[in-house]
Amino acid sequence: MAEAAIETTRLRGTTSRLCLTAESDALRKKALAALFDFGNKRSVSTTMNFRLRGFELPSEALILLSFVVLIAAGTLVLSLPACHAGPRLPLVDTLFTITSAACVTGLVVADTGTHFTRLGQAVIVLVIQLGGLGIITLSSFFAILMGKRMPLKQQDIVRQTYSSLDPRSFRLLVGRIVLFTLGIEAIGALILFFVWRKEFPLGLAVWQSLFHAVSAFCNAGFSLFRTNMIAYQTNAVVTLTIAFLIILGGIGFLVIYDLERLLRYRNCRLSLHSKLALLTSTFLIVGGTAVFFLLERENVLKGLGFPHQILVSFFQAVVPRTAGFNSIDYAKVTASTMVFTMLLMFIGGSPGSTAGGVKTTTLALFLANAYSLSRGQTSTNILNRTVPDKSVNEARAVILVAITLMLIFNFTLQWTETGFTPHQQAPASFIETSFETVSAFATVGLSAGLTPKLTTWGKIQIILLMLIGRVGPLTVAVMIARTQRGVTQFEYYRENVMVG
Repeated sequence: MAEAAIETTRLRGTTSRLCLTAESDALRKKALAALFDFGNKRSVSTTMNFRLRGFELPSEALILLSFVVLIAAGTLVLSLPACHAGPRLPLVDTLFTITSAACVTGLVVADTGTHFTRLGQAVIVLVIQLGGLGIITLSSFFAILMGKRMPLKQQDIVRQTYSSLDPRSFRLLVGRIVLFTLGIEAIGALILFFVWRKEFPLGLAVWQSLFHAVSAFCNAGFSLFRTNMIAYQTNAVVTLTIAFLIILGGIGFLVIYDLERLLRYRNCRLSLHSKLALLTSTFLIVGGTAVFFLLERENVLKGLGFPHQILVSFFQAVVPRTAGFNSIDYAKVTASTMVFTMLLMFIGGSPGSTAGGVKTTTLALFLANAYSLSRGQTSTNILNRTVPDKSVNEARAVILVAITLMLIFNFTLQWTETGFTPHQQAPASFIETSFETVSAFATVGLSAGLTPKLTTWGKIQIILLMLIGRVGPLTVAVMIARTQRGVTQFEYYRENVMVG
C-alpha cells in the first residue's frame, strides 16, 4: 500500500505535467488509481449484486441474461412468415441464425441474401447491432437522451463490457461509444454505396451498404452475397473498407479513446493496454498477411496478379480476428492455412471491442509472463511496466478455459457428426470440426462448409459455444464459481511439485 501510494503520487505529478486537460483533480486521481488494477474488467471485488425478486444476480449473469433475452426475442420475430422469402426454417436453424447474429459470429445455415426477406434481413442486422454494442449500453444511451439517471449497477456493466477506465462521466462514455460506432458505420456505408450504386438499383445499393457496414464494424461477418466477398476479392475499395471497419471495431473503444487523446493533447502518452493492443494487432496483421501469401501463393492465390495476391492475403489476415467475411473459399485452402487461420481466430481482437477470441492483450501478457519466468524473474515486465499478478493470472485463466472448452466441444461435435463411423470415412474430418469449433468460440464465422451439414445436436453445441465465446470464457467461469456460496478461503501446507 505504501509503495502504491508513492507510485500514485509520482504518476499524479507526471500526468498533470503531460496532459493539460479540463478534467478536475478528483477525476484525474480516480483514473490514476485505476491504473493499478488495469485489465481487471471482470474483477469479483468490483461487481455489485443486483437483486431481482429475492435473487442476487452479479454483473456477469446480467450480461449473459441480456444476450439470452436478445436471442429469444430475435428468434421469435425471425420465425414470422414475413421474414422468409420461401419455406420457413426449422426452429433450431432460426435459433442458430439469431444466436450467430447476436454473438456477432457469422456462421449461417441458410443464405442470408436469398432465404430472408428485407424484413428478415433487417431483423438480423438489428440483432447484430444490439449484440455488437450490447443491449445495456444502447438502453443506457436512449435513457440518457430522455434525461434519466442510470443505476450504478447498469453503469458497472457497461464499464465491464468495454474495459473502461475513462474517468469522465458515464453519460459521456456511453455517448462516445454509441456515436463513434454509428459514425464509423455511416462513413463505411457511404464508401460502399458509391461502389455498389453502379451495380445495384438505388434502394438495394443503400441497403447492401448499410448491412455490410454494420456487419463489418460489429465483426459479424454476415453478408447478403451468396459467395460472401469472393466476387470482390480484387476490388480494393470494397476490400479495404470492410477490412478497416473490422479493425476499428475490433481494436477496442479504450484504444480509440487513447488515440484520440494522443492526437488532441500532444504530450499525452498511450496506456500500456493500448500499446499492447496496437502492437499485437499490427504484428498479427502484417505477419498474417505474409504467412497467408506464402501458404497460398500456389493454391487459391494462383492466377491473381501480385498486388491482388497481397490484397487478398491482407484481407484474410484481418477477417479471422474476428469478422468471418471471406474473399476465398476455405474449402479449397491448404491444411496449413486452416491451422494458421485457427490460430488467428483463437487470438481474436482486443478487449472492450466487438471482437471475440481470447484477445490480443491476453496473448501479450501470457507470452510476457512466460518470457519473464524463463529469465528467472518473479514479476511480469513488459514495455518498461510491471503488470499486476492479478492481470497475469486472468490471462492464464482465459487461455486455459478457452482451450479446455474447445477441446470438449470438438470432442462432442466429432461424436454427434460422425458417431461410430471410421475416421477415414467420416463425413466431417477432425480439422473441419476443429475449424468450426474455434470459429464458433472466437465468434468469427469462417467455415470450411460444415455449418449447413451439421446435425440438430451439432447446431445446438455450436449455439452454446457461440454464446460462451461472446460473453467470455472467464465471465462464465466466474459466474459459475459465484454459485459456490459460503466457501471459506484457506491454505494448506505448501509443497513443491515438479513440472515440465
